[in-house]
Amino acid sequence: MKLNLDYAKMTKLPYSFSNLTNLTYFRMFACSLEKLNPVLYDCHNLQNIRLSNAKFQSIPTGISKLQNLEHIGFECSDIETLPDDILDMKNLEKISLENCPLYKNKDFKSLIKKKIKGIKMVKSWYD
Repeated sequence: MKLNLDYAKMTKLPYSFSNLTNLTYFRMFACSLEKLNPVLYDCHNLQNIRLSNAKFQSIPTGISKLQNLEHIGFECSDIETLPDDILDMKNLEKISLENCPLYKNKDFKSLIKKKIKGIKMVKSWYD
C-alpha cells in the first residue's frame, strides 16, 4: 500500500497513522512536519520513506524498528543527524539527503558506509 500526502499542512503525523500496518511506501513532498512522530514505527512493512521540506533536524531514535526499510529520503530538509540505531538496519540500501546539512558531512558518509555494507548515500531520490 502506498500513501502520498504531498503539500500537506500537517505539522505532525496523527496517532491513527499506526493503523496503516500494510503501508510499504510513504511520501510527503513539500511537507510541514516539525518532528517525526514515532507512530510511524508501527508501520513495520514500510520499505520507502520520502519526506521533503521537513522542519526537523534529526530523525528520532527508533527508526531501526523499521527493519524492512530499503530507502530513506529527506530532501530539502534541515536534517543534521541520524540516530545511531540507523546503523542496525540490515535492509537499508539508500539514503537520499539532497539539500540537507548532513549530506555535506563527509565523516558521517564514511562512517555509515563502513557500518552498512553496500549502502548508497545519494543526493537525490532517483540517483
